[in-house]
This record gives sequence, C-alpha cells and structure tokens, in this order.
Amino acid sequence: MAAESEPRARLDALSAWLGDWFSELGFNGCAFINARAEWGVLRSAGHVAVDGHA
Repeated sequence: MAAESEPRARLDALSAWLGDWFSELGFNGCAFINARAEWGVLRSAGHVAVDGHA
C-alpha cells in the first residue's frame, strides 16, 4: 500500500488493498473467527481468548 497523505486517499488505498487481499486464492478469512468456529468445546480457553480479540 503506497503512503498517502490525505485521509480520504488513505482510506481508499486501504480499501483497495483489503479488497485485493480478500480476493486472493489463499485467503481464508480472519484466523480468530475461524479458530472460534472450529473449536469443539464452547466456552473453552480458546473461545475466551478469541472472544477477547473482538
């Protein structure tokens, strides 16, 4: 992402960068959300840690 000085240009650049990243073949979403969805035991230490991320 190129350095931008104007706030609007910075947001536009970030949005474009995220769009490119999200559309990459290897992108599988947020690691924290995925970990929470895959954890077997509800309210385990893993769920508590991931919930603290939000």
